[in-house]
Amino acid sequence: MKSWYATKTFQRHIVARVVACMQAVSLLKPGGVLVYSTCTITVEENEAIVAWAVNTFRRQLQLVDQVITMMNFLMMMIMMMLS
Repeated sequence: MKSWYATKTFQRHIVARVVACMQAVSLLKPGGVLVYSTCTITVEENEAIVAWAVNTFRRQLQLVDQVITMMNFLMMMIMMMLS
């Protein structure tokens, strides 16, 4: 039996994530924040996509190691809605 990661379906899934990331970067305002989040723990869907995006869009993106608390997140959402 083939591993899920070796299937064409999984490969198309990764391509879809890359395309979505490219679209998100193109819509990002200067100084904006792009949050990439998945519900999986696979390197291919998480670290690999982030590394690809940061490498591909060096001039637009920078990787920020930051823990956002729920309160900070809510405040950020409120500020975005008010602006």
